[in-house]
Amino acid sequence: MNRYDYILWDWNGTLLDDLELNLSVENTLLTRRGLSTIASREFYLEHFSFPVRQFYEMVGFDFSKEDFAAVSAEYVAVYEAGLDRAALFSDAVGVIDSLSARGIRQGIISASEHTRLLAQVAHFGIADRFVCVLGSENNLGKSKVHVALDWLQANRIDPHRVAFIGDTIHDKETADALGCDCFFVSRGHNARHRLVETGLPVFDSLQALAERLCDKCAE
Repeated sequence: MNRYDYILWDWNGTLLDDLELNLSVENTLLTRRGLSTIASREFYLEHFSFPVRQFYEMVGFDFSKEDFAAVSAEYVAVYEAGLDRAALFSDAVGVIDSLSARGIRQGIISASEHTRLLAQVAHFGIADRFVCVLGSENNLGKSKVHVALDWLQANRIDPHRVAFIGDTIHDKETADALGCDCFFVSRGHNARHRLVETGLPVFDSLQALAERLCDKCAE
């Protein structure tokens, strides 16, 4: 018997390998404003957090001089123009299909805006593998907690039968709010040691995570 009936996936940095694209977009926006760019991948991984507005302010954006919503719209335009430079992690589809074969239903819940998220998942040809693909109502990069809560409650799903899988500290915050277990994959948007410090399981690939989930099903 499966320990989990559902798996809820984060999207960016968990299924979609877009770290380098995101860094490029952030630096494009900073350069356009004559600001210092993010010096290294390590700096980004060490400091990126939600809500993203706080991260933007930390790297130099001044929202007393420009509107955060306008910056978010600019980010989306540059990101979407470069989306072909991102790809699903190489083990993503195989893991999704292997878990589905065990009867585990899967969904994506993201802080990305809903319509944009749907288009991205469709772009990579995997939309039909999920019982839900849910994003936020805007592009402001706040929190996906309320989106996930609404979905669980509307479908009367026991959170103890749900695993949330992500790559950032915010995914733990989301799982805690839902009351479900959280697992990390450490190749996304937060440094590995930040994930380890939460005390939750951290894996270096989706394949390693799937093997552990299957072991737990057999316990």
